[in-house]
Amino acid sequence: MDDTSMGDISDDEKKTFFITTDMPLKSGSQKTTEADRSILEAANSGKGLIQITPEMFQDLAEKAQKLFHFFQEQFKDMPKEQAGFIRKLRVEDNGTWRYVAETCNNDWEGNWGSNQLAGMALCERAAILHGEEYTSYPWN
Repeated sequence: MDDTSMGDISDDEKKTFFITTDMPLKSGSQKTTEADRSILEAANSGKGLIQITPEMFQDLAEKAQKLFHFFQEQFKDMPKEQAGFIRKLRVEDNGTWRYVAETCNNDWEGNWGSNQLAGMALCERAAILHGEEYTSYPWN
């Protein structure tokens, strides 16, 4: 990011902040994906970051919401056995949402890779089948 494009913003305001609700990622879990590690490296170094406008952020949020709903629909008929596997990956192994997505994708020949939203939707459905909430302990 070019300093001249930041106008009169102080050095403190130019710092990169990485915000996530993925507790395993925040806690330094070893069960991560290459994408997790790349994102953390970019957040720490600033390399590859781009400045976005509020409109761009809103557009990204809307697209993410649509994709999350798509994954929720894809995983709505999840068998209890798969839910148990997902619970192990997330709760017992402390895997990130991307780790859960990638592991399930590889084991079940999926087509979503390590997509974080897929991992969140997988965890959401598995938690529901266990009578739990994926955004709360012990899932997050």
